[in-house]
Amino acid sequence: MDAKNDETIPTGFPWTEVFVEMAMRALMSVHQDYLLWSTNQNIRQQADFTRLNRGPGVAYAGEVTVCAAISQQFIHSRYASGVYFNADVGRSVEAGYRYFSIGRELPYPAEKGEKAKAVDLVCCRINDADGTRIEPATWIEAKRAFLWSSKLDGTPDGNPTPLTGKVRDDIDKLREQAPGNVHRYVLVWNVADDAFPDTKVTPAEFIEMVAKPGLTLRESRMLPLTDNAYKSSDASFKERTATRWLWVLMAEVSAS
Repeated sequence: MDAKNDETIPTGFPWTEVFVEMAMRALMSVHQDYLLWSTNQNIRQQADFTRLNRGPGVAYAGEVTVCAAISQQFIHSRYASGVYFNADVGRSVEAGYRYFSIGRELPYPAEKGEKAKAVDLVCCRINDADGTRIEPATWIEAKRAFLWSSKLDGTPDGNPTPLTGKVRDDIDKLREQAPGNVHRYVLVWNVADDAFPDTKVTPAEFIEMVAKPGLTLRESRMLPLTDNAYKSSDASFKERTATRWLWVLMAEVSAS
């Protein structure tokens, strides 16, 4: 949402910054979950434990897993639970603390008898006086930038496949099927890996790859990924250069 132009959000509230920060925290949590027994623990040398997940992290996480993590991060974050106070009197929203709700897999409008498709995430501000929703809501489609596949031993199985076409499909779905009075966004994340040059694109470059008119990058975050921690017996610090980077972006989709 554009805080400068939207009456439901007073100037100065960094909505996309807050949401992208929550998304990055959720992605890092998922990354650690998918690194099970890959942090130089002695236990990982035992035969029974080598059968457990030892993948390279969030690159292999499914979209349902990531959306669930984002929802949990959102629910538990104080940024969604009254930390901001709206003191703009005389606008369409009365003064009061800010509360937000988040929903997953909400159906798009559909004709009777048709199977409705679902949007990944829906965020809406809640009126703290009576608990009602303050429209317009924000509809978000979430997608990986690349699809990774792995062998049974956790190593990559070929080059990751770009999902630019799937992102375009989500943009079309938001434009053609979402209610007219909502904000539309796509949330995309990627692991840029030196071992796979095709994945080494920045958020801005990925938006260019999607090549869809009316798609505007609003916010992004990028962090280096470390797959293995040093053993506790290694007392020295060693210079390391990150070879893998995790980024997440939010891009606004115009209505047409």
